[in-house]
Amino acid sequence: MAEFIGTPTGHGRRIVIVAARFNANITEKLVEGAIEACIKHGAAFEDVDVLWVPGAWELPLAAQKLAEKK
Repeated sequence: MAEFIGTPTGHGRRIVIVAARFNANITEKLVEGAIEACIKHGAAFEDVDVLWVPGAWELPLAAQKLAEKK
C-alpha cells in the first residue's frame, strides 16, 4: 500500500466546494467545516467558493463541469 505524507497548503489555490441542498441541516455544517479547513491550511477566504446543487445525484456532474473549466 502506498502512503503519501505531505503538508497540505491552500496558499494561492482556488477551491470550489460542491454540496447538496438536500439535508441542508447536515451539509451546511459540513461546508462550514470544509471552508474552515481550507482557510486553516492557507487558502484565502475569497478563493473558496461553494456550489450548491439540489441533491447527491447532481454532485458528480457539477464537479466534472467545474474540473473541465479549471
